[in-house]
Amino acid sequence: MFLFRHTFHFHLGININMFLQTSERELFAKEEHMDFEKILNERPTFHSYNEAHEWFIEHFQERFVLRNIDQLDGQKLYYYHLIKDPEVYHEYMNVLSNDQPEHITDMSPFYSYHTVVITESGQVEVIT
Repeated sequence: MFLFRHTFHFHLGININMFLQTSERELFAKEEHMDFEKILNERPTFHSYNEAHEWFIEHFQERFVLRNIDQLDGQKLYYYHLIKDPEVYHEYMNVLSNDQPEHITDMSPFYSYHTVVITESGQVEVIT
């Protein structure tokens, strides 16, 4: 494993649910029962950022969203959200983007995604 800063500068946007096409909503619904842990545990060793990025996109498609790029010791770190529960996640992002954290009344938003950090050299850390 590698060390990284726990400073996230997420670019919060508007609720993207309203922009999703019907087919994308159906895709999210079909994948709702996806076994994230099994897929993540079966991931290979990566040798570059591009290799890791392509694997995650292939397996998780629109559920794998870039949130930030940072640097540590001269190496770029790419922070992604791996969305497990799109409905809860997008509602959470909407609440944050509207600066209304008081609307978060339980812990479910924090379980709706994993943070995935990928280095330029292809090391991956999944934060649950």
